Amino acid sequence: MLEIEKVNGKAIKKEETHLFKNIIFDQSIPNVEQVKTIQISNKTTVKVKYHWAIFHSDKPSMAFDFTKMKENNFSIHPQKGIFPPASNIEFQIKFKASTPMPYYQYCSLIVDDIPFKSIINPPQAMITGKDDHPGYVGHNNMKPSLCFFEFKLTGVVNLRSISIEPNYFKFPAPLLIGKDYFKEFKIKNSSEGVCSFDISRHCITHDDLEIELDTKEYTLQENGEKVVKVRISSSLPGKNKQVSYIVKVKNGKVFQFDITADFTEPSVKIHTPNINFGLNNI
Repeated sequence: MLEIEKVNGKAIKKEETHLFKNIIFDQSIPNVEQVKTIQISNKTTVKVKYHWAIFHSDKPSMAFDFTKMKENNFSIHPQKGIFPPASNIEFQIKFKASTPMPYYQYCSLIVDDIPFKSIINPPQAMITGKDDHPGYVGHNNMKPSLCFFEFKLTGVVNLRSISIEPNYFKFPAPLLIGKDYFKEFKIKNSSEGVCSFDISRHCITHDDLEIELDTKEYTLQENGEKVVKVRISSSLPGKNKQVSYIVKVKNGKVFQFDITADFTEPSVKIHTPNINFGLNNI
């Protein structure tokens, strides 16, 4: 009757259908929607009415307590409709969540409005309850409905993660005032997928410090690296002059890196050699 043809664009064999009953979203980040697709075909020559139901339990009959509804982090589109004869429909299964943690739900594709006379040896519960209960949870018609496919949905939300080396640096020797010095910091994207970040100055200890950053916003590909160069100079001597930067990762953590230096004035040393003016000692 109905068969799963493709999952995420990949054709599957009928005997492999059971391998795709767990649909996993394992590269999600907070508040970013992730989409997977399932293509299901109607192998019959008649129309098939359907709807999808999403549960917070693997027991659909116990799942819908409408007085204690939980938020669905998964959705399926189209949620209901009709398979035309000998046709197929591609369904989008979407996942979105704000808190980094694993999420689990279940969904069922339910075929609706099945005539009783077309069901061979229907269960006694269906016969008994047909007059006063809908055929399946979420369906309002008195005609029976049958669950055709069931899937377990898993979503894992992770924060984007980047690292910076070094996160603290102090110039080993005093720097001369009025001269520019440079230090490179390497930023690496250690998370799966593209990562965006921006860098802003957090604090500076001395007003006479002059600093400049060559990158303020950047996007890193998965496992990508970026070298950020900081220019630093000062017009006055002093010790432990420091500037701190904040790195804000989109859908990720906030962290800091610092650069410190001592500044000194140029020193002048006069070397006076022994000069013989040709005078003889008496």
